[in-house]
Amino acid sequence: MTQQLNIEVAGNLPPQQAPISDRFWRRVTKGDSCWEWTGYGNNKGYGLLFIGGKGGRYLTTHRVSWELHNGPIPSGLCVLHHCDNRRCVRPDHLFLGTFKDNTQDMMTKGRNRGGCPPGEAAPSAKLTAEIVCTIRAAHESGAANVDLARRYGVTRQSIRAIVVRDSWRHLA
Repeated sequence: MTQQLNIEVAGNLPPQQAPISDRFWRRVTKGDSCWEWTGYGNNKGYGLLFIGGKGGRYLTTHRVSWELHNGPIPSGLCVLHHCDNRRCVRPDHLFLGTFKDNTQDMMTKGRNRGGCPPGEAAPSAKLTAEIVCTIRAAHESGAANVDLARRYGVTRQSIRAIVVRDSWRHLA
């Protein structure tokens, strides 16, 4: 299998370094379903393969797998997983999509739970929806952010975020 990865450093590998495909397959365990990357990974759960020697970089292994099997990834596209296993490199478990497709896939599969719930449901919430509405009304009547911050025990930045609707956006 030839190395035609869509990266500028692929042709600059030191001669003593094994081909990317050899280094890749040494760290793949083929299971009945997923083919798991067993090498280094990042804190988000994706496998990583270092390429390029000095000054090189890490590539996510699902993207490397795609390119080894299908050729270059068109600009602006993501490699997504049908199986939802970030360490899976099995080619028929991978598909191309836009960033929007990737986000929709994440939401469909219920992986968008990393965010904080809005408003009073947030564990660190100091205010209630009623108080936030009162703050917005007071600000519209001319109350200063610093005075509102003192009155409600929050920072001026929190008051600003409330009145410009960067926070508590779900309230009308």
